[in-house]
Amino acid sequence: MWEHKHIADAKLEAAFPGEAVTLRQLLQLHTLSGAPETWPSGTYDYFWIVGYDKQGSGVPTSFSMMKQEFGAPYDKLPANDWGAPNGLKRASGCDLKGASE
Repeated sequence: MWEHKHIADAKLEAAFPGEAVTLRQLLQLHTLSGAPETWPSGTYDYFWIVGYDKQGSGVPTSFSMMKQEFGAPYDKLPANDWGAPNGLKRASGCDLKGASE
């Protein structure tokens, strides 16, 4: 498990020009369209799927995201869409990053 800012964070990347400080940079996702520049703080349960060529160039050839879906008994867990509020309330006792209040 990674902290979101170490996966993708445009502000963190801008603070360290010329250095690869996020997983997004290390995987060279900036070369592809559709790869987010920042992972929203209240968004969880997504997989980033990165494809590379068979020649081993290290340059990605494809990027997609997939939302993890939970069945019962976990189907009531917060499962917000990418960048949307996660619906958590203060009374939940959960970390409120990205909460709707």
